[in-house]
This record gives sequence, structure tokens and C-alpha cells, in this order.
Amino acid sequence: PQNLAAGILLVILGGIGFFGAAGVDIGTLAEFGAGMVPRAVAVLVAVSGIALVGLAFMTPGPGLGAWPLRGLVCILGAVLAFGITLRGFDLGLLRLPPLGLAVAGPLAVALAALADPDTRAHEILILAAGLTGLCVLLFRFLLRLPIPIAPWALGY
Repeated sequence: PQNLAAGILLVILGGIGFFGAAGVDIGTLAEFGAGMVPRAVAVLVAVSGIALVGLAFMTPGPGLGAWPLRGLVCILGAVLAFGITLRGFDLGLLRLPPLGLAVAGPLAVALAALADPDTRAHEILILAAGLTGLCVLLFRFLLRLPIPIAPWALGY
């Protein structure tokens, strides 16, 4: 059933998150380290997955059915495109310089919007511009995180 598959996926994601934050100091309860929240969220996700797996064995649920590949490909593609274009990558002959949030944000929004066949181009443009502007304001200026906005234009 769907609950079993979702529970297993959440347990796997929680494990990846927990072990992905293994090298980051968690600190103490009095003084949180940078790894405290990621690990706590990972544990909560895994516990939720375990609860779903348990419920799947206790109550009957709907079957998995067919998977809509369009949504899966578009959302995963948006996440990968965001990561690759934000910081760039170098694989020997294949190289892409960092393009920053000014390119990565709208590209990710546009790719993710393609998951729904009913979206229109003007809606995607408005959403991409608004979310990118909000991300720049929040992460770069309010939280002062070192996220590149447009290294190709600003020279950093």
C-alpha cells in the first residue's frame, strides 16, 4: 500500500539526513550547534516513516497504482538544476561556472512548474520572479548567508 512505500521512503530520507549531518557539531541542549536542527529533523522524519510503516501493517490502504513520471522527472530535475547552477560544477571536460541564485531560482521554479500541465507561462514568470526575489532578500540580506546572487554579473 501507499503508506508502506511512503514510510520506507521517509525512513530512508531520515537516515540520509542524519548521516549527512554526521560531520557537523550538534552542540548541547544549552548551546545548539549547526548540526542539531538537521539531525533532529532527520530523526523526526524517520520516526514518522516508522509510524507510517506500522500503520500500513495495521490498516488496509490504497495500492500504489501508476506513478506519474512527468511530476517526478520535473521536480527531481528542478532540484538537480538548482544545485548545479547555483554553485556550478567541474567534471573535467564538462564544466559549468557558478551562475548564482539569479539563474538557479527561476530555472528551478520553471522546471518544477512543468510538473503540472495546467500552468501557464505568465504564471511561471510571476512566481519565478517573486520567489527568487524573496530568496535573495531572505537568504542574502536578512540571514546574511554567503549565497551567490549573480557571480557572472557582480564578479564574485
